[in-house]
Amino acid sequence: MIEDSKRRSAAKILCNPICVYACVVLLLAATSARESKPHGQVVHITVHGASLEHNHVLDPADRDVSVYLPPAYESNTQRYPVVYLLHGYTGNDRGWLTAGYVGLPEMMDRLIEHHVIEPMIVVMPNAFNRFAGSFYTNSELSGDWEDFIALDLVRYVDAHYRTLASVDKRGITGHSMGGYGALRIGMDHPEVFGAAYGMSACCAFWDDNEDRAGVIEAQKAKTLQALFDSGMGQQVELALAAAFSPDLHNPPFGVDWPFDSIGQPVPAVIARWKANMLDAVAARYAAGQPRLRALGFDVGRQDEFQEIVTGSHKLDQEMTRLGIAHQYSEYDGTHDSRIGERMEKVVLPFMSRNFKQ
Repeated sequence: MIEDSKRRSAAKILCNPICVYACVVLLLAATSARESKPHGQVVHITVHGASLEHNHVLDPADRDVSVYLPPAYESNTQRYPVVYLLHGYTGNDRGWLTAGYVGLPEMMDRLIEHHVIEPMIVVMPNAFNRFAGSFYTNSELSGDWEDFIALDLVRYVDAHYRTLASVDKRGITGHSMGGYGALRIGMDHPEVFGAAYGMSACCAFWDDNEDRAGVIEAQKAKTLQALFDSGMGQQVELALAAAFSPDLHNPPFGVDWPFDSIGQPVPAVIARWKANMLDAVAARYAAGQPRLRALGFDVGRQDEFQEIVTGSHKLDQEMTRLGIAHQYSEYDGTHDSRIGERMEKVVLPFMSRNFKQ
């Protein structure tokens, strides 16, 4: 009897027109609130890189690029600042979009909605190549990747999207190999980018012990597949050699090595590698003009690659000695553990503050 009474009461409520109307209104209001929340969009495009046409490893000069467009981009005529976001070694542009990694579209929507950053476009190129990473460096072997980013890609984006096409509204950032690329390209091209930020950037300074063992092992391989099968360490050394010391006349890989097969240093090649380290890039940057409006980098103290921790600390000291204005921080974290958090709380606000100066 009690259960029957409850069912009859519920039926009366559901049949009451006023109650039904109220429920519908509440449902529509909740749906409208969800739908009215601003969302950006990601478009996937292909950009031709004239700077990559001459590469000798048969990598395509047409590159995949993911572009985040802020909310309301399609419904207004506003122009936006642009951040170029560079991925790490073995990565690609799509990695930034993955929720478990960074989840950039949702992050951007959230930061813009809460006015933490101003609306901006984010451009994410795919720099995965035959060696699993370009290190964003000009190379006669693998193509001129620095020029592709700083020249080809920037020109394409400015021509095809409503950008604020000026140096003070353009920034570059990235993680690991991408952090190196962001700092290098930013310091090499302050006429193009107004801000540069590197997260856990590699290749800050030359350390014989860091590369010697991997280089010796890499030279034992006779084919690219055999080298890749031998392990990540050897694979990275080949990618670095392709970027820093290409030699088309030196088979089987078309590179010169900084150590010979028994570990003896090759001074001429080491000099070429040293010239590509971030401390050397910083020295050239300090001696020239113009300057970046904002420059920063950081590293996790528990990074598995301790040479990155040591290198970041030394780079901070060297930039201070050279009188280069910069922001540097160390935090508790590993190489990959807090990328999304750092992007949201540090890097994107850093870019937005620079754009507002």
